[in-house]
Amino acid sequence: MSAALATTPPERRASARFTAIGILREAITLMRRSLYGAWSIWAVALVFFTGTDLVDIIYGGGANPLHSPLTKISLAIRVIANIWVAAAAIRAFANRGAIWAIDLTLLRYTAAFLLLIVGSIGLLLALSRLVVHPLIAMATSDPHISHIVSMAVTGAWLVGFTLLTVRWMPWIVALAIGDRVTRFSIAWQGMRGAMLAAIGAYLLVAPVMIAHFLLTIWAQSLAGSAQFWVTTLDGVVSVVQVMSGMAVAVVLYRHVADEKTF
Repeated sequence: MSAALATTPPERRASARFTAIGILREAITLMRRSLYGAWSIWAVALVFFTGTDLVDIIYGGGANPLHSPLTKISLAIRVIANIWVAAAAIRAFANRGAIWAIDLTLLRYTAAFLLLIVGSIGLLLALSRLVVHPLIAMATSDPHISHIVSMAVTGAWLVGFTLLTVRWMPWIVALAIGDRVTRFSIAWQGMRGAMLAAIGAYLLVAPVMIAHFLLTIWAQSLAGSAQFWVTTLDGVVSVVQVMSGMAVAVVLYRHVADEKTF
């Protein structure tokens, strides 16, 4: 028995403790440390996410929220800020320097990130056009209810799409930090046996994403100072959403990197 224990790889024993709760705890530790060591990420995210939230909710009402050029500009700024902040967060969580550097590594990461966004939006639009909108039209003609249902479907889709692509996350992190060794195939294989724990971890942080959408719906139904403060709170929650998602991704990357060493 002692000989068998002696030959057991220590990394495998560590993998056995790779649970959803363990992933979440490590992710929270990374986030807490970044509040002191990389506070600029939180500050930049708070400014851009809250600012674009205010523009989108106050000026983007109605059936077509992109009817205003201002909301179109806001959307573009939000996408750029989201990509840049997410990359900076990954680099900070992974203890890499020059977290705000605009370089070839960032461009590779951006291309992969945009591919995921375009894929997600494309599938969501197809689902909405072919299934969701016809069902809503059959159930009600109230535009307010239709909007709430559409927002709920969007929120559920984003949670579901995150779970579907969870196995890609270590590769996305590798792109953001310039790790060319952890290619897509290695990241994919490295997540074998860790999928349930990874999905569980993202389910544990999913309430933050859900809270973001609920606050958005609530803010859109308000006016005046109440709308401003709820929208500001929504911006704070969206920052936590991005940071927690990237922290979990870095924990998954570390798992793959450890598994890759033997």
